[in-house]
Amino acid sequence: MAIAAIFIAVYHLWIPVFPAGGLPGQVERFIITIGYIGVDLFFFLSAYTLTFSNTASR
Repeated sequence: MAIAAIFIAVYHLWIPVFPAGGLPGQVERFIITIGYIGVDLFFFLSAYTLTFSNTASR
C-alpha cells in the first residue's frame, strides 16, 4: 500500500520540468500517468486487507 500511496503523491505533487515534445517529456508524462494506477492499487489492497482481517478473527 505504501507504493500505491507514493504513486498517488507523485501524481499530485509533480512539477513539470521538461517540455512535452522530447523524450524526457514523454518519460515525465509516463511517470505522472502511473498515479492513476496507484489509486486503483490502493483501493484493491485496502479491500483485500479488510476482507482477510475480518475472516481471520472468526
